[in-house]
Amino acid sequence: MKRTHGLLSLLGALALAGCGTSNTQATGDPLGAGAREAALARTEEAAPVKASDPLWETRRVPVFLTATGKAQSIERLYATIHKVELLTGQGNEAVATFTDDAGTSVELCGLSEKLFPLGAPPLSLSKPVSRVRVTLGPALMRFAAGSATGEQVLLAEALPKDSAGRPTLTLTLEKTFDPATNPLTLAVDLTKLAATENGATLALKALPEARGEARERTWTGIVRGVQGEAPMQKLLLGTEKITLGPATMLLGDGKSSPQIAEGQRVRVRATLDPATKSLRASRVTLDASSGILALGKLRSVDAAAQTLTLTLDEANGGTPGQNQLTISLAEGARLHQQGGLTLSPEALWQLASGTSLSVEGAYEPVTGSLSATRILLETGGPSVVSLTAPVTSGDAKSLTLGAPSAWDGFAPSPKGQPLTLGEATQFLDDTKAVLKPDAFLTQAKVRGVKAIGLLGKDGKITASRLELLPAPVATPAPEPKPTPEPTKKEIVSP
Repeated sequence: MKRTHGLLSLLGALALAGCGTSNTQATGDPLGAGAREAALARTEEAAPVKASDPLWETRRVPVFLTATGKAQSIERLYATIHKVELLTGQGNEAVATFTDDAGTSVELCGLSEKLFPLGAPPLSLSKPVSRVRVTLGPALMRFAAGSATGEQVLLAEALPKDSAGRPTLTLTLEKTFDPATNPLTLAVDLTKLAATENGATLALKALPEARGEARERTWTGIVRGVQGEAPMQKLLLGTEKITLGPATMLLGDGKSSPQIAEGQRVRVRATLDPATKSLRASRVTLDASSGILALGKLRSVDAAAQTLTLTLDEANGGTPGQNQLTISLAEGARLHQQGGLTLSPEALWQLASGTSLSVEGAYEPVTGSLSATRILLETGGPSVVSLTAPVTSGDAKSLTLGAPSAWDGFAPSPKGQPLTLGEATQFLDDTKAVLKPDAFLTQAKVRGVKAIGLLGKDGKITASRLELLPAPVATPAPEPKPTPEPTKKEIVSP
């Protein structure tokens, strides 16, 4: 693998009165809500992609971002990335390996020994790569150690700008880079972060190989080019290839039996696989809003006020100016257990501190509040899913279900689904009365079942509860019609 070392010091001036003596509280996403919505609209206007489109087969280069070292007195540092481009020779031939008009917000201090995926887009270059150009948002967001309020830091006006007025940084590689064989891994050196009277310094370099734990991130866009049969499907989101598997969680749009379809607006939570150069989806959320997606740990619950306090770990779609968010429920908010099954509001207000949550909704930067349209428990364990289907075969240890009629939390195969049974499996009739396994199985093969259980990475469900479907109502046979008496013919005398 070719080595691609290089180092670039990026200088930005702090927008602080008195040169560091007065903090400036963040008032929201530096990009601005109007620009973000316009950028999302441009993304959604993309033309449809056919199954045979060359985007499926074209050469791609995985792009990662990581960090080395540890920043002094800084707990969190967010940067907004709009574009990463590869440049060849001394000319201006450039190809974008990452593009996000709305901007992708990345927390840099949490990237030590981790790989944050920027994507694996199509690539076509005739010459080796000698430089990398990165386009950023106009400001960074910095949280001092122990502070719950962020400080907005503007990048220097002296930095070169792109046609949209955004600052650009160009990194010259010490050795040429071959995107046909190597992923591109950019690293921020956190030990060289500095804030002085002369400005802030950020050091960026290219690593010779991708090392570290693969991080998930969220992509939002319009589904195109769907191929395959559930659960083994693939699709395009923009120019990115997304692959779905048997353990991919599928959060519905409020309707039963969710499924992937062309033209849907979705959020995809995925990791980037350098080998296949595609994104492996762990979760797909249908009918995704254009608001912020906040991931973090529950700090407190106020059941009387019906609010939650979330300590923020990650944000997508914006950069909050506070480290702690106050969560309230918007009208019609959807609440999900791990895996997508419905969570009751009563259960939400009883959650324990430290519970991991994913919250989607509209963020108010001045108050640090978020009006949630969707909340999902993030337990880190298997997904809880449900499936209604006929029983084709089985015994006390396992069942095989046929083509499903209803499901939730995932996309089952139309050809059937294996279930694993155990000592903890409950067997219930359609009135929720407990049955013995033998009696249940005898009726299940006639009536069908609704199964609730844990979805494993292999696509098998370990059933925690099985319910018989209502017995089919027998249609009474029609009563036979009476046979009419033969008509007697009248005999006329001559």
